[in-house]
Amino acid sequence: MLLERSCMKSDSMSRGRVPASRRVVVVLFVALATVLATGGCSDDPEPNGTADAGVSDAGDAEQPQDASSDVEEDSTVAPDGGREDAGDEDTGEADAADLCADVECAPIDTPCMENVCLRGNCVERVTPGASCDDGLSCTGEGTCDDLGQCQQGSVNADACLIDGTCFSSGEAKSDDACLLCLPSSVSSDWMPSTTASCIDTQVSAGGNHTCEIAAGGSVRCWGADNAGQATPPQASFIDVSAGGLHTCGIDMSHELQCWGADTDGMATPLGGEYVQVSAASRHACAIGVDGRVECWGNTDDGKASAPTGEFLQIAAGPHHTCGIKESNELWCWGRSDHGQAQVRQGSFAQVSVGQSFTCALTTGGEVNCWGKDDAGEVSDAPAGAGYEQISSGWNHTCVLDGFGQVECWGQDSYGQSTPPTTVVFTSIDAGRWHTCGVDDNGTTHCWGSDSSGQATVP
Repeated sequence: MLLERSCMKSDSMSRGRVPASRRVVVVLFVALATVLATGGCSDDPEPNGTADAGVSDAGDAEQPQDASSDVEEDSTVAPDGGREDAGDEDTGEADAADLCADVECAPIDTPCMENVCLRGNCVERVTPGASCDDGLSCTGEGTCDDLGQCQQGSVNADACLIDGTCFSSGEAKSDDACLLCLPSSVSSDWMPSTTASCIDTQVSAGGNHTCEIAAGGSVRCWGADNAGQATPPQASFIDVSAGGLHTCGIDMSHELQCWGADTDGMATPLGGEYVQVSAASRHACAIGVDGRVECWGNTDDGKASAPTGEFLQIAAGPHHTCGIKESNELWCWGRSDHGQAQVRQGSFAQVSVGQSFTCALTTGGEVNCWGKDDAGEVSDAPAGAGYEQISSGWNHTCVLDGFGQVECWGQDSYGQSTPPTTVVFTSIDAGRWHTCGVDDNGTTHCWGSDSSGQATVP
């Protein structure tokens, strides 16, 4: 390239009308011939010291092409993406491709990053899709994402991941033998054991029927059975929820089973493994072992369209559904004509859903209610803190305090808000017009409407 600038004669090409690209070739050829013939350069260089690269002498009739044409015809694309003019001086530098061929960049220890030669320099870059170590002993290889973060691998079949810590499959919580690590599960908390000795009595009050899980996991139901809602399958369960005309439960394999009326598919649950279920009038929702919420049955008002995320507790009502996320945030979806599905700010531990209202307990045990208030469902809620459980029926709600005492408010036309005062309870559940609870001896008590025998415990 240096020869091209210092050795070309202006009158070798400046008199003819030759295209610029051809003129460059001819100029180079003449320059080379001159060097070979003279053994050096002539003493008569161009006045401006450059070869004619497409601009004619002043005596030419043809006007020079514009600058853009010169760039297109008299230049080539350099390896670094810039323009290399035909008359540029050779600097003696190797291009980026040649330099990278001889450069070995030092390795780096940063996961999902590599040190590579790019355009003559060693640079660090992300390696999306590459395998990486997620730092967990109970998972397979992780995968690098587009941001250079290592995404967690799948949990091994002989382990589980609880709140970011690995445990062996079947391992029990150190302070509670009835809470276990389930194989290949990822959760924020331990899962209930299906061992018979770990299953306490629990009760669920529905429309006009009631179901109970006895110690050991067997289920029995009483009250109205016109759709088969009080005729459970022969299986053992860890959770049960009585709806209007159907009932759903979670068996020892963490699979859902439902019985009774199947309007809109409400008694046809989804597959998978679950830890909690809530049945309403015409739909039901359940929380999977991974914390996701799945709903099925009637979808009117969006009550079965659960949001994404991981949940701790779920409550399905006639027209809306609410749940508590692992962050203790409260989420509701479905009908909100009285504001019952409006999201409340704060930290919540439990939520319960009535016909057109919602009540929840904060993490401090305080009661919050909102929505329709025809029978004092909202305005008569007790003040104070320290409540441990809450459950809402059609138009009433009950809470359980830390001393085992029950307090109810709202509609009481059937006595559903008048609990026994001499019993120490460990759990409660409000149905449409009746309420039930389990005492500290594992015995079930019910009060309120008994039109179909739903409040008469067998």
